[in-house]
Amino acid sequence: MPPVLPGGMRRSGQGKRGVWVVGWLVAVVLGLWLVHGYAPDAHGFYPLCGTFGWSGLHCPGCGSLRAIHHLTHGRLLAALGANAVLVLGCGAVMVWGLARWRRGRALGWESALVRPWVVVLLVGLLLMFTLLRNLPWAPFSWLAP
Repeated sequence: MPPVLPGGMRRSGQGKRGVWVVGWLVAVVLGLWLVHGYAPDAHGFYPLCGTFGWSGLHCPGCGSLRAIHHLTHGRLLAALGANAVLVLGCGAVMVWGLARWRRGRALGWESALVRPWVVVLLVGLLLMFTLLRNLPWAPFSWLAP
């Protein structure tokens, strides 16, 4: 039986969820501050892509730090050039999050993203992006960071 709080209220999971949300927001803000202030091209303390180092192929995440750096400085076209799928994905997630917030389900754990067809679609899009950005001909070579 959950503990009874003053006034007969029962404790729900809202407190723990709020702590996690605040923790994630603090981590995201600190990460954005770091990438904003220290350009990935100029500072060598950022991790290197293991896929690119091992195979010479650009994975879907290659160029993400540069894209985030450009986004935090307001350079949308440069960010798209570094990693188009990250920029478009961030925009889609923001629209999706705003729609959930307007419907009052911003912090709900039920999600359209866990439906099998959505997962298959997203994996397929990432695989297609990976394939296209590694082709050596224009316009596909423009997708490489």
